[in-house]
Amino acid sequence: MRKLLNGLSFLLPTIISFIILLGAYYTISKNIYWFGMKAAASQDTILRELTEIEQQKLFLLEHTNYETFKKLNVIFWCESKWKQSAYNPKTKDWGIIQANEATWDKVAQSLGLDYKNSWQDNLLLGIHILKVQGYAAWSWSVDCHHII
Repeated sequence: MRKLLNGLSFLLPTIISFIILLGAYYTISKNIYWFGMKAAASQDTILRELTEIEQQKLFLLEHTNYETFKKLNVIFWCESKWKQSAYNPKTKDWGIIQANEATWDKVAQSLGLDYKNSWQDNLLLGIHILKVQGYAAWSWSVDCHHII
């Protein structure tokens, strides 16, 4: 009898480990099934299209770092409310970034940018202007954005 108990005490940790393993297997397989059902359900979910402003902001973020993006986001809101169609006939400033035609037209042409008609090119010109002049290029709207 003593031998039998000694043998069982040796097997007891193995039996307990086996039971734990079975429980873990059951839990994992149940979760895999559950997540599989969720994944199948999510394929039926319809995602909305990004708005034009969201596309513009995503484009800017892809072409700058996050800190620069945060500052330009505020500046461009102050300048144009993120509207590519924004035009000031008095100053001849164009687009989201409100690039001045007299100052930046030749530069944009040399860079191959159609900043008046393409919001992507308008933002790329804005990034170029930032590299050349810094945030001071948008100093007229400093009361709105307080970046400078």
